Amino acid sequence: MDFSGQTATRLRSIGRRLGIFPPLVRAFRRLAGSRYEERFDAALLGSIRSGDTVWDVGANVGLYTAKFAALVAPRGRVVAFEPSPRNVALLRSRFAQAASVTVFPVALAESAGTATFYSNHGDNGTTDSLVSRSDAAVPHEVSIQRGDEYLTQWAPNVIKIDVEGFELEVLQGMTQVLSRPELRSVLIEVHFGILSDRGLAGAPAAITALLKKAGLTIDWVDSSHLVGSRFSPI
Repeated sequence: MDFSGQTATRLRSIGRRLGIFPPLVRAFRRLAGSRYEERFDAALLGSIRSGDTVWDVGANVGLYTAKFAALVAPRGRVVAFEPSPRNVALLRSRFAQAASVTVFPVALAESAGTATFYSNHGDNGTTDSLVSRSDAAVPHEVSIQRGDEYLTQWAPNVIKIDVEGFELEVLQGMTQVLSRPELRSVLIEVHFGILSDRGLAGAPAAITALLKKAGLTIDWVDSSHLVGSRFSPI
């Protein structure tokens, strides 16, 4: 099913207006249990080969970064993009001895500049994002760059994107990256709720259109995760 299509988008919008969509999503995730994340993990980790260059866009605290580094060893490279100051400090400490991991303290977007990034609830940085989620959120000014700017250094074979509702902007800043034949897979968590709250309910359709224009085949792992593949879908 194409979860970015008009019918799915309309149903999701109606469900949000009636207040029934978020509870349904939570109920589905409880029923699915660990399988909900396992399917995406399997698609993501299964797309990586030894020697690959993997971009971890929205690396957060490095959960996937560590898994990627193990898979690309011994000659591959993981490039972790993370704007949260406390997460960057954690990543640099965690991977200080990992020669295969490079950390860039930036947010990727469609144009270069600066933006306000928020440290939200909790002490571990997992909810930090470009969206303020409480009155207690602490703002930071962070650097923004286009993904295309890093192409000559580390051209990716696989890209994972988890950026809390800013997926479209990230992709718009890496059009050259997406068109390269060396790029086999782009795996994205699409945050429909945040996109809708930002007034971008049509962004999921724009995301799939952009990936298709770059020559990638789209496959939805579930209602929140998609894979863009240069070859056949999973």
